[in-house]
Amino acid sequence: MTVTRNSFKGYVYQHQIFTFFAVLMDVDRNIIEIEAENVVNHQFDDLRIIMNNDEYYIQIKNYPNVQLNDINISNDVLTINNNKNKFNPENKNIVVVNSDTIETDTEIFGFDCTKIDDIYVIPMTPDFVFDTIEDMYFDDHRLTSILSYTSKLVANAHFKITINDIPKIDIFSTDLENKTVMVRKKVPSFISGCKFVIGKPGVGKSHCVNELINHHDDVMLYRFWVDSQDFFKEKRLHFNEFIKNMSYLVFQSPKRKTEQELVDEINTRSLKIVVDGLDHVENYMPRELYKFLNFFDRISEANMLVFSRPLKHLIHYPIENLDNWTTDECELYLSLEFNIQDYSLKQEIYDLSDGYPIICFFLANHYKIYKKLNISKKISGIEDYYDNLLEPVEFKNALSIFLVNSSYLTEEELFMLLPDQMLAEMILEFSKNFPYLFKKTANRLALIHDSLNTYIRDKYSKKESYLVSNARQFIADSIMNKEIRFLSRFKSSNLSEENKHKIIALYSNINVLKELMQKYYDFDSIREFYIDARDELENLNELLTIYEYYDFILIILTVQRNNLLGNHELLHNLVEYIVRNHSTENEIFSNASLWAAYQLEVNQDYYPFKKFVTEQDFPLETVDDYMDNLQIEKDFFQISKEKFDISQLEKAIKKLIPKLEEKKFLSGY
Repeated sequence: MTVTRNSFKGYVYQHQIFTFFAVLMDVDRNIIEIEAENVVNHQFDDLRIIMNNDEYYIQIKNYPNVQLNDINISNDVLTINNNKNKFNPENKNIVVVNSDTIETDTEIFGFDCTKIDDIYVIPMTPDFVFDTIEDMYFDDHRLTSILSYTSKLVANAHFKITINDIPKIDIFSTDLENKTVMVRKKVPSFISGCKFVIGKPGVGKSHCVNELINHHDDVMLYRFWVDSQDFFKEKRLHFNEFIKNMSYLVFQSPKRKTEQELVDEINTRSLKIVVDGLDHVENYMPRELYKFLNFFDRISEANMLVFSRPLKHLIHYPIENLDNWTTDECELYLSLEFNIQDYSLKQEIYDLSDGYPIICFFLANHYKIYKKLNISKKISGIEDYYDNLLEPVEFKNALSIFLVNSSYLTEEELFMLLPDQMLAEMILEFSKNFPYLFKKTANRLALIHDSLNTYIRDKYSKKESYLVSNARQFIADSIMNKEIRFLSRFKSSNLSEENKHKIIALYSNINVLKELMQKYYDFDSIREFYIDARDELENLNELLTIYEYYDFILIILTVQRNNLLGNHELLHNLVEYIVRNHSTENEIFSNASLWAAYQLEVNQDYYPFKKFVTEQDFPLETVDDYMDNLQIEKDFFQISKEKFDISQLEKAIKKLIPKLEEKKFLSGY
């Protein structure tokens, strides 16, 4: 039984049916308004639904196993088991009953029912309701969101909802980490069917996609990569996630569609689709690649562009190559992005880089820092650039330490993972001298571009394989010791299968969760680990004992139902605790809400919080709500520090005591 089914089982029948119609509103987008507990001059007042300009009045009856002959209609009154309900015969009236023993002979809303006089009778048991709504969605994520939404409505006695009130459909963000400077005069063109746009690393494929979309208003976009710290970086590479997100975009509904239904709709409507970064699938999720290619094969009447680096896999699609910038485009970029107006300097950068966008970016950044260029001969490509840059660097082999983890390493961890502290100091010094090669967020360090990652892997990883393997074993040992440092990076550390199996088995124990919760305050790291471990378990058979599986299920139920985002008071107090106890960001290892809140409060960096809120499909107003809560908390503690007259508090308590005694007496009566 799933988490959502357990939640649903706890609802009263009326709440279940209210939720059922909210789900229909969500997936079919035909119902535009639902109102419960209507004030009307009849008793079909449980629900009022507006759909396709028609209004329906619904009465909900929780009479298990009621028979058709238990229902009687006479003189505008519906009677079931002696319970009488007046209705207005001028309305479209429906009664929903908790029964599976009523024979049906017609349909309404696409569901089997029977019609007695002018009243539709829909038999729906709780199991039927939940099975039906569960089948409507791709996964539990959207269903959980709707269940949570309707529960809050019921709890707050707010029973009217419109289609515009339904939570926003959750799709992957396509916003790039760096803004796009519009400089290309010519962008790739669409053709009927699928075409590949092939470009070398760093030629600006993802930014070219933005430039292309700037010329077309009706393009649907899916990206396999947006930035190195993307919360969904690996999830994006799964074909099922691609189908789900594209289905949301195409149908404007979270309703589950088959792969073929999606293909047919794209072709029928001749849609424009852009898929960006297919090479990331080949590099990091190769078993999924053929599924994507099979999908692309069936796009015949629509217009699809697939942006990618050259693939190892042979492709048979039409290809358009994405070239370097022209002189004019390069000069425009340098003017707009770096405010470089010196014509001779712009020409020199173009000549050295041959208009290769990423090399222009590196050279301009270097000039911005040092007021001179660090390359004196023309560069033939990105590998040639890295060769020239790293040729005088004695410790370049040690850069392979960044291959250990695809997420980030902290500055402190460089000293832990490298065999020589001097190497760690050299790398940190190098990152300060060439900051444009790295993404640095607070104490976290990662390579800024995948081309550098690929270069290091191809050039040095074999020579330094012991360094990478030793570092990964260090990470595995740390996790096996129940240390929190690398928990949230369990998946991105690419540990050996043996180590992954040992770790999952160890942590499939409810007492381990209890130990972690008592020892550490970074709950997000614990949560992220278990969700990653669950994903790993889906591909493993019989790894755990039956009791370990039971424990693991209990743990997943626990961590999934708890999220610090939205619990502003707790989140703020955690940050306050860290600061007051002289801890730092070195004690936070997740990329989730605690990290984002710490950056916001301590470092006044809003970006991580806004980014995480967007990734988790919370409204951007959540940031403002959090800031408002911070002010309330500050005001409270400021007032608590001020002196006040204790006698006033004593008088207030004395006035309250008689009322408390009266309440105690009445409750025991």
